[in-house]
Amino acid sequence: INFIQKHTSLEVKLLSKRITRISQSEKNPAKGEKLVLNCSIFFSLMKMLTLATGNKHKVLEISTILAEHGIKVMAKEIDFVEPDYPELEQVAREKARQAFEQIKKPLITEDTGVYFEAYNNFPGGLAKRVYKSIGFNGLLALIKEAKNKKAHFKTAICFTGDGKEFHTFSGKLEGTLLDHVVQEEKDRLPYEKIIMPNGYKKALAELDVSEKNSISHRAQ
Repeated sequence: INFIQKHTSLEVKLLSKRITRISQSEKNPAKGEKLVLNCSIFFSLMKMLTLATGNKHKVLEISTILAEHGIKVMAKEIDFVEPDYPELEQVAREKARQAFEQIKKPLITEDTGVYFEAYNNFPGGLAKRVYKSIGFNGLLALIKEAKNKKAHFKTAICFTGDGKEFHTFSGKLEGTLLDHVVQEEKDRLPYEKIIMPNGYKKALAELDVSEKNSISHRAQ
């Protein structure tokens, strides 16, 4: 977040100097007023980022977190060619590259994995595909067989402002696997219903949004 703020602030400062030079040499007041209006609009856009995803849960969480830092988020669903890389950071970077090619705006992309320590960190970056394949029944069968119930979420976020430089950040949230699904019908992400974060006696899905965001792997 700090990096993104510094990045956009630098662009604003450079443009401000340019505007000052132009406005000082501008002899037509009407043109000067138009210039100021256009620049005001630009400055407001500089604090807006596109989040390249169609996942409403991720949009809500990330936009809420960034709003606390004065950054507005606009979601844009991108038709990705799903990258098949072993590391989340690689996936997030490739998604950022594809997204920028399509929308040509400063943006962030996100990729999240879920890691079961007992199974050599499976499913990892394949978490979404594994859930769609075996569902809660399959996941619970794995959990019940495991003696080690440690697990963690990991998120990689990639930011690009120009489609040339890519900056990747990651966050981690550790917890314990549950042998049952909590609030299965609740409109939350699947793995949040079977993992209890460290220091809590509730599954992640049972925490209210503000409390969840305060410890989230996406906020780190």
